[in-house]
Parts: sequence; structure tokens; C-alpha cells
Amino acid sequence: MPPPYRCPACDSKDIIEYDEIIECPKCNLEFFIEGLGEIDPENQLSIKELSGIVGAFTEHGSISGRRKLSKALEKDE
Repeated sequence: MPPPYRCPACDSKDIIEYDEIIECPKCNLEFFIEGLGEIDPENQLSIKELSGIVGAFTEHGSISGRRKLSKALEKDE
């Protein structure tokens, strides 16, 4: 019996289901199962995309990093 999920990125039914994530061999992306039925597929972020967002905040986690980010944002105004 195939898993009840489809890949939010490529709409493939050929996915691998794990405990908390699904993996799509067609587009090589992984998604958390939580929220798959609640979030529109075009708004669903892959684990790789989520990691990139978290990484951007982690880079600016120090006081000096936050000051640099703040100055860069001020220049954009």
C-alpha cells in the first residue's frame, strides 16, 4: 500500500515515509509530515529550506552579528 502523502514540491506519489518525515526520490527533498495536510503544497517548505532560514538567524546570533545585520538593514532603507 503506497503512503497517503504526495510530495509538495513535485506532486509525486513515489515517496518514502519515515517516522516524522517523507522523502521524495524524484526531487530529492524531505518534508516534515506534520503540517502536510494543513499547509498548501506551494507554501510547504522542505527541511533544506527550513535549515537555510534557521542558519541565517544563527549567523547573526552574537551581539556583533546582530549589530552588523542591523546596520545592513538600515542602509537598505
